[in-house]
Amino acid sequence: MKKIKSEFMNVFIQDISSGMKQIAGVLKANRIKFCFIGGCILFKYNYRVTTDGIDILIAKKDRGKFEKLMHVLYEPFPTRSKSVNWTDPAIEGRVLFEGDGAGNDTEGIKYINPDSVMIEDAGIPVLKLEKLIEYKISSGIYGERFKDFADVIELIKRNNLSKKYANSFREDLKNKYIELWHNAGEQIDS
Repeated sequence: MKKIKSEFMNVFIQDISSGMKQIAGVLKANRIKFCFIGGCILFKYNYRVTTDGIDILIAKKDRGKFEKLMHVLYEPFPTRSKSVNWTDPAIEGRVLFEGDGAGNDTEGIKYINPDSVMIEDAGIPVLKLEKLIEYKISSGIYGERFKDFADVIELIKRNNLSKKYANSFREDLKNKYIELWHNAGEQIDS
């Protein structure tokens, strides 16, 4: 059974990676600053999970260029404002713009320019681990996306992160990180 699960995960990750490469190719060809965020990049940080979509962060200055690509890349999801249906690959995702709030636009921390929070991984721009954790905590608190807390616990465990890892976070996010760090340790000890 473990072998079947491993094979499934490998195929799933290859499909997500292929989709990310296709999207990245179009965005790079159109000189749009972006990076991938959320569940689609967790495997880059030693946490292999299935995800419900491919999420990206777009620079504010490139919003207009990105929106002109709508018919090439995606269609807006009819009932959720930041959600899209990517056309190739055919999968859901979310598009977030620099200045949007993680969790909600009033209390969540603001997404910042992708250039300052990304690293290149095999030619694919992905969010740095520290910002991924910070945004997931904000989204968990202010968007009530509680699965993001479970993701942070797993990222702490799988990357052996210290209690001080979040020292530069905003105070509310730092306090939640410390709580999640303790939960990660309790899971390891039991």
